[in-house]
Amino acid sequence: MKHQPNWSRDDLLKRMPAIRWKLDAASFGNLKNTKLEVPSLVESLRAMTQCLVSGERHDPTLLDAFQQHTMLEAFACALRTDITPHSVKVQVMQSLSMIIQNAEHDSTVIYFLSGGLLNALFEDPPE
Repeated sequence: MKHQPNWSRDDLLKRMPAIRWKLDAASFGNLKNTKLEVPSLVESLRAMTQCLVSGERHDPTLLDAFQQHTMLEAFACALRTDITPHSVKVQVMQSLSMIIQNAEHDSTVIYFLSGGLLNALFEDPPE
C-alpha cells in the first residue's frame, strides 16, 4: 500500500530549509543527539520524497524548491561522507531512486542528469 503524502505543499516549503540543515549536520558529524535526530531526519526525508513524487504528477513547482535548497547537492554530500549515519544514507538512496523513477517532466530529468553530481556518485559509489 502506498503512503499518501502527509505534508501539504506549504508544509514542504516551510520544512525544506530545516531538512537541508539537518542533513548537512548529519553529513559533517554535527548532530547534537544522533539517537533522536537521525530517526527524525530519516522520517523528514521520507515525507519530503513523498511530496516531491506526488508533486511531480500534480505540482511540478515543488521540484523548484528542491533545487532552490540545493537538496541534490546535499544528498550527494551525505552519500559521500563517511560520518553520515547509515540509516540516513539508505533513505537518501531510496529518495533519489523514487524521485528519479517517478520523473515525468523533461525538466526533472535534465536537472538530475546535469551538473555531474550523479556521475560522481556512480564513479565512486557510497558504501
